[in-house]
Amino acid sequence: MIDRQLDQRGLRAAYDDIEGPTTTILSAMETTGIGFVTEHLIALQQKLETRIGELAAEAKNLARDNTFLLSSPQQVAKLLYDIMQITPPELQGVSKGKTKSRSTSEESLKMIQSDAKRKGQQPHRIVEIILEFRSLNKTLTTYARPLPLLARDMSATTTTRKKKRSKRSKKQSADSSQSIQRIHPNWMQTAVRTGRLSCRKPNIQQVPTEGAFGTNIRDSFRASSAEMCLFACDYSQNE
Repeated sequence: MIDRQLDQRGLRAAYDDIEGPTTTILSAMETTGIGFVTEHLIALQQKLETRIGELAAEAKNLARDNTFLLSSPQQVAKLLYDIMQITPPELQGVSKGKTKSRSTSEESLKMIQSDAKRKGQQPHRIVEIILEFRSLNKTLTTYARPLPLLARDMSATTTTRKKKRSKRSKKQSADSSQSIQRIHPNWMQTAVRTGRLSCRKPNIQQVPTEGAFGTNIRDSFRASSAEMCLFACDYSQNE
């Protein structure tokens, strides 16, 4: 039945030349997995937890409330719009009687900061804290903590190999005494309507690229050997 539908819809070439071979490649990618240095992620987790704790303490001080939680949208909204009397972006220019919900989304918080800058005012420190907290907490809960737990294979601790090349980078040499684990993400061809690849458990397509912590996450990944490298590519919206 599938063969008949491919022929009827003129998709035979696309399947034989693109989708079919891609399935084989993705299956090999899932089986092989991708390595990462466990020590890097453990150290990063500790740094993130420390910084998040500092932000939480500063927020409680600004709120003058030891029970204040940065993770609670309700408490954040109350602090911003009731206690600190910051005008919600949705209310700017809106007449009375047309009050909208007081959003604490990233977009709304950035609008608050932009409005303060436009008026020649200092950015709201509490908003800076909220934005940084959310970014770091996402990095912690999505990558730094889960990645070691998702490792299914523990490769042998890398040992010093005979030099096949006259020179090696400092990073490769440093890795010789560190343990390398592997994660095996699921790559999916049919989960997105546009046909682009998607990834889950974990979604390594969304690893942070900005900031020191995002860079540290990416630096934790390793190729299988010193003679190999990690390769990233993008269709650049050509789909």
